[in-house]
Amino acid sequence: MGGVLLVLPLAFVSGCARELVTRGDDQLVAGNYRGALASYDQFLRSNPQDVVADRVRATRALLARYLQAEEEAARARPELTDLRAEVTRLRAALEKLKAIDVQTEQKR
Repeated sequence: MGGVLLVLPLAFVSGCARELVTRGDDQLVAGNYRGALASYDQFLRSNPQDVVADRVRATRALLARYLQAEEEAARARPELTDLRAEVTRLRAALEKLKAIDVQTEQKR
């Protein structure tokens, strides 16, 4: 009977651990990336040697890099908007210069 009591809690812990992975995967699919990271982190803290830990680490690393890239893009957007406006202004100035060159050539 004592053996059953030891096996049952281990199965329960394993089920809870897998529940964290499932929750993380569900959050990932739903687009709740920060929630997925939290679930994966919680799983890895308590189950670093689990058979799915390597997959969770890989998914977590990719997800963390994606979020970092999104944050970098968000910081760069205002500068990109300013640069696009500058390109538009310079393109208009270039077109004016081209028109002046054409007029100058026609007068010769």
